[in-house]
Amino acid sequence: MNLAALDDFLTSWWRIAARAAQDREDRQRMHDEAEQIRSGQRSSGTPPAEILARRPPQPPSCRRASSSIIVVKRASRSPSARRAV
Repeated sequence: MNLAALDDFLTSWWRIAARAAQDREDRQRMHDEAEQIRSGQRSSGTPPAEILARRPPQPPSCRRASSSIIVVKRASRSPSARRAV
């Protein structure tokens, strides 16, 4: 079992849940927009692949640096810090 992936998922979920609890009007707007997209009243916008294709390519050194930061952050988190989130 990949516990790092589970930790990432739970951390993201916690942030979304906390934001939804703080701003109920924003959450309702999101649900209203989703319903408009599902019913065809509104387009869903530009697909993520198209947005990413418009971005200039990153040099290899940037990709390595950002992934190294993520690995360091994961390695430095203690089990007690994960439960506190």
